[in-house]
Amino acid sequence: MNKITTCNYFSPLYNPKYKVIPKRIFIQKLNTKMQISRILNLSNKNYIIINYNSLYQYENISFEKKLFSLKETNEISNIIEIQSENSNEIIIAYSTINILKIYSLTNKKYISSFDDNEWSITSILEYKLNLILTSSNDKTIKLFDIKETYCIMNILAHSWSINKIIKLKNDFIASCSWDKSIKIWEFNEGYFISELLGHNENVNDIVEFKENEIISVSEDLSIRFWDWKNEKCLFCIENCHFDNILKVVKLNNYVFITYSEDGFVKFWDFEKKSEISKFFGDGYYIKFIGNVNNDIFAIWLNGIFVFSNQRILNL
Repeated sequence: MNKITTCNYFSPLYNPKYKVIPKRIFIQKLNTKMQISRILNLSNKNYIIINYNSLYQYENISFEKKLFSLKETNEISNIIEIQSENSNEIIIAYSTINILKIYSLTNKKYISSFDDNEWSITSILEYKLNLILTSSNDKTIKLFDIKETYCIMNILAHSWSINKIIKLKNDFIASCSWDKSIKIWEFNEGYFISELLGHNENVNDIVEFKENEIISVSEDLSIRFWDWKNEKCLFCIENCHFDNILKVVKLNNYVFITYSEDGFVKFWDFEKKSEISKFFGDGYYIKFIGNVNNDIFAIWLNGIFVFSNQRILNL
């Protein structure tokens, strides 16, 4: 396994040269009147934003024309759009603490609700039509049939809280956990396939970058590149942030992004395994980063920063 170290430990607050990203990447900063924690770009080109326990549907990214709002008792922590048997219907799945809810934005009504998790739901994904997977702090992965409204499968998947589940090619599933491991599953029958070990602390996030290849980020300040099919760590970049690395996002086939509790967003070249550029959010804690409508949206407490996907390719 190859391994490199990219930086020493020091405070980003004393490095002002890192506070700007090249202007050719940065598009704009959106200032909003509310504290946003999530953005979801729908297939009908509308946008969903989450403000703690409230969900708002807007016509476009300017957030000027509000089409719909929904308020929950507890915080909305995860949200995705899922397939519908009716091609004209927009359906979302979201979680509030330990409850999974399925809602039709088109018909403005709940389709189903599940409270099978003992602790908080940490991530949700669509496995197949009418089938939703959840991971939870209760160490389980559950498979729900949202049409028949019951839990098909409940697997004790890890020895500690599960942070993320993602769908791989050919219906395989990968999960990562506070137990420092990544596991591969086949959920048609609920089979455990393999375990990837190498991180020294919590594995916070994973993303499939290419077929059979996963990128993981950890509290141990490292990024690891895995061949999950052959159960092998291909490469490791150590000390690539100053604090706990929370998220990794695939931008395109060449670039991926990480963000950390140190306040930095970093852009990485996948082939060279090297840092392209970085952006520091004025000392504010970053809450979300995602690929929205072919651009990157990073949410800090002081606003939403938008980066151009296409311009990053030209660095």
